[in-house]
Amino acid sequence: MAGRLAQRRIAQSAIRGHAGNIRRYFLDSLTPELAATIRAWSAQVIDRIEPDRGETVTEEPAIRGL
Repeated sequence: MAGRLAQRRIAQSAIRGHAGNIRRYFLDSLTPELAATIRAWSAQVIDRIEPDRGETVTEEPAIRGL
């Protein structure tokens, strides 16, 4: 059990580090216009992948800049 807990902590640490790098190197540098373009494109992709959902993605993502 202790081994699994250690593995989980290592994985969580790696995820946080990766998320920080994505934000720092990609998302923080987006202009509002570029973020809006990416947001609209993402919504279109989701609508094509899940056409039965009957809704368009309009919620603001939790990640700043997108």
